[in-house]
Amino acid sequence: MFSNNRFNRKILIISILFLLCFSFISYELYDLIINKNEYYDKELSIRTNRSYVGRYAKRGRILDRNGKVIVDNEEIYTLIYIKPTNITSKKEIELVKKLIDILDLDYKNVTSNDIKNYIYIVNYDELYNKANKNIINKYNNRNISNTEFENYLKKLITKDDIDNLSLEDKKVAYVYSLMNKGYRNDIKVIKEGITKEELEIISFRQKILTLKCIIDKQQDLSNINKYYNDGFNIGIKYKRVYPYGSVFRGYLGNIGNIPTEELEKYLSLGYRRDDVVGTSYLEKEYESVLKGQNEEYVLTASGKKEIVKELKDGKDITLSIDIDLQKDIEDIIYNQVLKAKKERNTKYYNKSYVIISNPNTGEIYASVGIGANNNTKVNYETDLTNYALTPGSIVKGASHLVGYKYGAINIGTSVIDSCIKVKSTPEKCSWKRLGKINDLTALKYSSNYYQFLIAIKIGGGKYKYNNPLVLNPEGFKKYRDIYNQFGLGVKTGLDIPNENIGVVGKDTNPGSLIDYPIGQYETYTPMELMQYINTLATSGKRYSLHFLKDKDINLLNEVDVDEKYISRVKEGLRMVMLSGGTGASYINKNYNAAGKTGTAQSFIDTNLDGKIDKETISASFGAYMPYDNPKISIVVFSPNVSDKSSSYMSKVNRKITREVTDLYFSKYDK
Repeated sequence: MFSNNRFNRKILIISILFLLCFSFISYELYDLIINKNEYYDKELSIRTNRSYVGRYAKRGRILDRNGKVIVDNEEIYTLIYIKPTNITSKKEIELVKKLIDILDLDYKNVTSNDIKNYIYIVNYDELYNKANKNIINKYNNRNISNTEFENYLKKLITKDDIDNLSLEDKKVAYVYSLMNKGYRNDIKVIKEGITKEELEIISFRQKILTLKCIIDKQQDLSNINKYYNDGFNIGIKYKRVYPYGSVFRGYLGNIGNIPTEELEKYLSLGYRRDDVVGTSYLEKEYESVLKGQNEEYVLTASGKKEIVKELKDGKDITLSIDIDLQKDIEDIIYNQVLKAKKERNTKYYNKSYVIISNPNTGEIYASVGIGANNNTKVNYETDLTNYALTPGSIVKGASHLVGYKYGAINIGTSVIDSCIKVKSTPEKCSWKRLGKINDLTALKYSSNYYQFLIAIKIGGGKYKYNNPLVLNPEGFKKYRDIYNQFGLGVKTGLDIPNENIGVVGKDTNPGSLIDYPIGQYETYTPMELMQYINTLATSGKRYSLHFLKDKDINLLNEVDVDEKYISRVKEGLRMVMLSGGTGASYINKNYNAAGKTGTAQSFIDTNLDGKIDKETISASFGAYMPYDNPKISIVVFSPNVSDKSSSYMSKVNRKITREVTDLYFSKYDK
C-alpha cells in the first residue's frame, strides 16, 4: 500500500512536469510562429541581402563661406520599373511594345546577348522545334538543367536571325534587358531625365489606371502597379548641379559608381553595390557627411513591404572658399594670360596659379588655376596639389633659417656678392652683382651667392675658386628637415584625397646641394608653397590647410629654429617689398606686406613624347599681409613665362599679384 502511494506520487510529479514543459514549448512555438513571424521574416530578409531601395536620398549641398550654394541637387524624373509578382517574360515584352513609341531612348547600347534573350523568349517554340531530339529527351528527363537547355537553344540563334531583326524589335530587346538587370525586386532605371512630353504621356496613363483602380474599389492606390500587372512608374532621383559653372569646379569633385578597387571597403561600411559615392576631391573627402541614406525595404515571406532603413537626406557642408572672390581671380588670370601671350618669349606660357589663405587658421579663401588654349579659358585648378614645380628663390626664407640653425651665418653676417666657380662647372652667380650685402639685404635683393656660401658651410666644404669641391651629403638632410617643417616636400594636410608632394631629389653631388637653397633642386606644389608662406607669417607655426570652413585648427608642428632668427627672416621679407627690393612693385605699400619673389629654371616636353627638350623660366611669388598682424597670405605662380629666346621676361606674375591684392582689399577685406 505504502509502496503504491509513493509510485503514484512519482507518476503525478512527472506528469505535472511534462505538462509544464509542454505548455512552455507550446507557448514558445506559438510566440515564434505567430507573434514573431513578421520579425523573423524581416530578419531573414535582411540577413540574406534581400533588401531593396525605395526612395533616393538627396546628397548634402556644398556652400561657400558666405552661404552661397555652389553644389546643389536637381530632381530628375526617372522612369523606373519594379517587377510585379508573377509577371511573365512574354507579358513584360508586351508592356515594352506599348512603351517604346513614348520614350526617346538611345538604343545603341543594345548587345547581341540582349537580342538573343529577346529572340529566345518570342521564338521559343520555333527554337524548341529545331532542337535535337536527344537533347529534348535529356531535358524532359531532367538530365540537363533549365539553364543548360536555355543556353543550348540560344546557340541555335543564327547571325542572320540577329541581323534580320527589325529596329523596333531591337528597341524592345534593349528595354526588356533594362527591366531585368540585377536582383528581381530592385528598382530598375529605364530612363533618367524624362522629357516634359514623355512625363505628360506617362502621367496621363497613370491617372487613367488610378481612376480605374478607384472604380474597381481598390483602396490601396500605392499597390496600383501590382494590381494591373504593370511595374512602370515615375521615380525621383537627383543629379549634381553647379550654379557657378566651372568656378572652383575641380576641387568640388565628382560622384559616380563605387570604383572596383574600393568596393570591398564600401560594402564593409554598409553600402550597396549600386550606390552612388563621391569619387574625387571634396565629394570623396566628405562622403560620410554628404551621402545621406536611401530608403530600403525588405519583402517578408508574406510579401509585405517592411522599411529597414528610413530615408535621410545628406548634410550640407560649408567651405572656406569665397566663390565670388574665386570667380573674380579666375577672370583676372585669364585676362592677364591673354595679354601676356601677345608679348615676346611667351610661346610656352599658358597658365598661372593663385592661392589666398588665412595663415592663422589654414583656411583657403581662393584656389585658382586658369589658362588659355586658343583664347578658350581652361581650368587647371587641381594642378595646385598635383603639379610639382621648381620654386626658385621664393624658398630662400627657409634656406636662411638652415644657415642660422647650423651656424653657417649669424645676424648681420656680411659678404661682397660675387660668383662661385667649381672646377669643370660653369660659374654660378646672383642675377646681378649686388655689392656688399648682409643677411637682410641678401633676402631683399635675392642673392644667390649668399645662399651658395651657406650651403658650402652646411656641407662642411672648403671652397676655392675653380677648385674641386667636396660636400657632406648630410647637408641635404639638414635642408630637407627645415623645409619639411615649413610644409615643403610633405603633405599640407589639405582635406582632399591623394595630395602630391613633388619630387624628392636623389642626387647627393655638391652641385645639387648648392642649388638646393635657391629652389633649383627639389620640386613642390603651389599648395606646399602656400603652407610655407603661412608658416613664415605665423612665426614658425605650421597649420593644416583646409577647404572646410569650420574645421578645427590643426597645428602640425613648430619650426625648430630660434624665434629671433625667424623674426630676422621676416624682417628681410618685409624689406623685399620696400623700395629697391625685388618685390617692391608687386603689392600696394599701403597693405604692409612681407614677401619673396622667385624665378626658376624649368624644363618642358614640347613634343609630348616624354622627352624634356626645352628650358624655360618660371616665376613665383609669396607674401603675407599686414606684416605686423597677418590676415591673409598669397602665392602666385606662373610656369614657363619665358622661353629664353632673349633676355626679356614677361612681368605677368607681378601684374596678377598686384591686381588680385588690390581686388581683395577693395572688395573682400571685411
